[in-house]
Amino acid sequence: LLLTSLFSGLSSDPVSSKCEEDLDCGSNIKYEVCDHGKCRYCQADADCTVNTDNDYCVDSHFCEMNKLVHNFDASTIGTMIAIFVGAFVAAGGGLGGGGIFVPIFILLLGFDTKSAAAL
Repeated sequence: LLLTSLFSGLSSDPVSSKCEEDLDCGSNIKYEVCDHGKCRYCQADADCTVNTDNDYCVDSHFCEMNKLVHNFDASTIGTMIAIFVGAFVAAGGGLGGGGIFVPIFILLLGFDTKSAAAL
């Protein structure tokens, strides 16, 4: 009983919680929609606004980032090539690569800043 009460707080559903933006209703990977200051379930892919090109509504419940293989197109291939070249430049210069990778994710894949930095 004690363990159940401890873990129930970890999986709390943000629906009806107060919010200002979608990211207040979850994380950048999995979130619910902020609508008029309250979190609610998504109804369609158009509700998912954090990464409009990459997010979709799962089971009319929450928005989730698409898997890489679901939208494998020219921009994904271009991103992979740019990341590969950027890794060589970063390694050759003794840099971490974040200053190269984050702009690539933002410009080529259309990620928001928070999602791009998390990768």
